[in-house]
Amino acid sequence: MSDDEFDFDDAALGELDAIETALQSGTALPPRSLVNKPGLVQRDLFGGTVAQRERPPPKAGPSRAGTGGYGGAGGAGGAGGAGAGGGGETQAKVRLSKHWDRAAFAKHGWSKRGAAEAKAKAKGKRPKGKGRAYASDEEEWDEEHVLDDDDDDDGGDDDEFLIDTTYDPRAPVLPIKWEPHPEASKTFIYPVQRDKPLRVYQYNIVHRALFDNTLVSLPTGLGKTFIAAVVMLNYYRWYPRGKVLFLAPTRPLVTQQIKACHYIAGIPQNDCIELTGGTPAKLRSVGWLTKRVIYSTPQTVERDLAKGRLDPRDVTCIVVDEAHRASGDYSYCGVIRYMMCRNPHFRVLALTATPGSRGEAVQEVIDNLHIGRIEVRADDSLDIRQYVHKKSFDLCVLPLGTQLSALRDKWASLMKQYIQPLYAARLLWSQDAVMLSPFAVQQAYQKINGLPGGRKDNGKFFPMIKTLAMMARAMEYLVVQSVTSFLSVLKDIEGAGSKNLVNSSGFREVLRDTTALRSRVGYVGHPKMEKLRSMCIEHFTNAQDERDEYTGERRETRVMIFCNFRSVVEEIVDCLNTQRPLIKATPFVGQASSKGTKGKSQKEQLETIRKFKRGDYNVLVATSIGEEGLDIGEIDLIVCYEANKSPIRMLQRVGRTGRARDGHIIVLMAEGREEKNWDRANDAYNDVQNALTSNKTFDLYVDGERMLPADVKPQCEKVEIKALPLELDKLTMTGRSAAERKALAEKKPKRKVDVTANAPGDAFLGFRTAGQLAVAKKEKALPPSQVLRERKASALLTLEEEAQLRSRWQHDTA
Repeated sequence: MSDDEFDFDDAALGELDAIETALQSGTALPPRSLVNKPGLVQRDLFGGTVAQRERPPPKAGPSRAGTGGYGGAGGAGGAGGAGAGGGGETQAKVRLSKHWDRAAFAKHGWSKRGAAEAKAKAKGKRPKGKGRAYASDEEEWDEEHVLDDDDDDDGGDDDEFLIDTTYDPRAPVLPIKWEPHPEASKTFIYPVQRDKPLRVYQYNIVHRALFDNTLVSLPTGLGKTFIAAVVMLNYYRWYPRGKVLFLAPTRPLVTQQIKACHYIAGIPQNDCIELTGGTPAKLRSVGWLTKRVIYSTPQTVERDLAKGRLDPRDVTCIVVDEAHRASGDYSYCGVIRYMMCRNPHFRVLALTATPGSRGEAVQEVIDNLHIGRIEVRADDSLDIRQYVHKKSFDLCVLPLGTQLSALRDKWASLMKQYIQPLYAARLLWSQDAVMLSPFAVQQAYQKINGLPGGRKDNGKFFPMIKTLAMMARAMEYLVVQSVTSFLSVLKDIEGAGSKNLVNSSGFREVLRDTTALRSRVGYVGHPKMEKLRSMCIEHFTNAQDERDEYTGERRETRVMIFCNFRSVVEEIVDCLNTQRPLIKATPFVGQASSKGTKGKSQKEQLETIRKFKRGDYNVLVATSIGEEGLDIGEIDLIVCYEANKSPIRMLQRVGRTGRARDGHIIVLMAEGREEKNWDRANDAYNDVQNALTSNKTFDLYVDGERMLPADVKPQCEKVEIKALPLELDKLTMTGRSAAERKALAEKKPKRKVDVTANAPGDAFLGFRTAGQLAVAKKEKALPPSQVLRERKASALLTLEEEAQLRSRWQHDTA
């Protein structure tokens, strides 16, 4: 055999094939052998063993001391910053380099944007208005989260419960207020169930999150709430006098997480409380003082920290749900900034399915939440593959048809007279009226400043931009949404648009044709709506023949439809409900009322979900409120009424199916507009899934404090927890809602007061005007000639008096 030839070990190659087969099929790996044993030996070019230098012991930093070495399957990762243990975990590239600036709150306060505007104002600069510097989405949609938790009753504070909120950011950090329990801290409890095997990835994430501020990114339905409940349970045990906070963006999410965490961790409900903006301020003060596990919204916690109702030094653990919201001025950011300046001794666990659409967005979440470790799993991660169900996509491109195409072309020709001058001035990037978005038109306002002469010499463009923005919105409704919505925008333009446009023959023709089309008998509003109805009929008809593989009973199925605009949601519901009882559809929208539609309170939202789960409805037609967090139940079919450009929203929509069994997603797209955007949306969807595993290196915080002493290494104790039935009413301190208090105030009769009882008898009890009370000015004296002239005139008879006199005396003499 020559020096250039190799002899392959057939046994070793067979072992490699077995490993590859196991990884592809998701089965267990073969026993450790020659090719997959953990102990690797480094050799030189001649086959000799390279002497290994002895590694220096790791530095005993405060945030990493003793966190590894007892992790179970996969290991704890030791001093790593991301989930880099065994078990086929997806790894993120990280660098431990950041230190928290304790003066951050002193610089920015509760609002970074507010501080920036104040700074700009102090320098004499014009602050950037809402929707300018912070506009980030090219797509219009009804924002349903603007009323997260803002009806706070903030009056009537009782000074007995208030904490001093003054502080000096330059002062040394105070020691931790509460010491851990010496016996309880020797173990950490991990709940197990006999009928459900332990999931290794959950176990690994839990015990790492106990010792580091951790960002957990898991696909929807893989147990983020379980991880949170276990971490909360152990901090509840370790710190008998500390407080554990679970923060969720909306009240329905808060209520949902109370139920989930109770049955997972079994924390006594006497120590738990729900505190939101619906809880009166005085009762919240009592709740913060007497309870240890608090479920709340970040807006409420932010207000109560600012008011001094909550002592920041009492807090030992904060769980942040839907952590991707921790950007800009959202309340999550203000809470963590304030806590870090007053009490850096607390653990943070951040949960999300979609950390960010780009690496920069993920880094912002890390920066705002003081994250020191990342635990990420994607759909293809080896340790979760067996728990992930398949999701199939169908893309349905629909032609507009003859009538809608004719309307589109007529409307596009009207838009061109406004597009061309703006395009010539380089205020628009395209002349394609069909593809032009309202967002792109609005951006032209900012570009005017860059033209020669600025805003002063280019004022003629402002009315053009205003009119074109309304026309672009109308085009989007026509092509993507519905004829009814298009007609509604036409009427808005007729009332507030350019007179030249409204009075033109082209506009009147489009308005006349649209009205005639909308009033036609049997017209459903858009080809998408007609296709949607036929797909739902087919889905539920086929489901009638399906049987559950375990019970043999007819399998119930649910459909969820997502739409960007609430007005179109109502149209879809009306269209589908023509097929009752086969299809029973209901809208699921946010709180804010919009034009022609009334919002749903958060209580009504929860009731809608309950009825949907129970089977009163089998189709849920939702706006963005249905994308995030809420447990809506098992969904077999997701229909996206439009191809969404936002990758985070798309990922959240897709995550609504495929939880307990395989799911199906259908995306409806209008030919000529949406199909061109699908590739871009799909690429962005892949980017958001891979944001944490991209080539970007994330900078993590190295100064996250280890809460337990360095010599305390808790051992896992697996316990089967049987929680007592939850009495949710006992966990709320709502008192009376703002609406109830207002209604009672209106019903309460006013006490009648006799205002004349103590008044003098000659007192004037009426009302005098200011003119009546004013002293009249003296009239200016007339000249003598004028006085004599008036006296003479007053002494003479008038013509009428003279006629009466003549008539009388002539009659008497006769």
